[in-house]
Amino acid sequence: MAAATINHIDAATIFVGDDDPTNSQHLVMKGVKLATLTERLRDFSPGGAPMGLQLGMRKLEALEMTFKLEGLNPSVRPKFMPLQRTVYTVRANVRDIARQVDLPFKAIVEGRMTQIEMGELGTDDGVESDYRISEIFYWQTFLNNQELEYFSALEGYPGVRINGVQVFRTVAANLGLV
Repeated sequence: MAAATINHIDAATIFVGDDDPTNSQHLVMKGVKLATLTERLRDFSPGGAPMGLQLGMRKLEALEMTFKLEGLNPSVRPKFMPLQRTVYTVRANVRDIARQVDLPFKAIVEGRMTQIEMGELGTDDGVESDYRISEIFYWQTFLNNQELEYFSALEGYPGVRINGVQVFRTVAANLGLV
């Protein structure tokens, strides 16, 4: 039986564009909210049943990522509403408390910046800017260099893996895609 542990993230950054160290926002990053993975549901009321159901449709709701940076960030703002999608890389240090080791976490997201919200201007508190990434076509996460999630909209059913397992392998085979 595996020992229980606590995985604590104690440092993180986001790279806007490629993950060249000069694109790191670690000095001004306030937080990143990675996408919520949500399966699309459908209400279903069977003909003679006394109750309704919500059926999982085996499709993901659209992915979205947000992040918050301190200040105005003139190097990030031009990424708003681009013609082409941009790659965003989130890196973090995950501390495995039980084993007393640091593990790398990485998320690679390809999408378009569709919202910038500059916070309230103040005399003492500075300003924070919120950014929203939508139209996500590619999403991949790793913990300790092991793939956690992989979603590629352009690959269709073969482009979905969770913990390295192609979730829709049978569906893809039935459709002649693999």
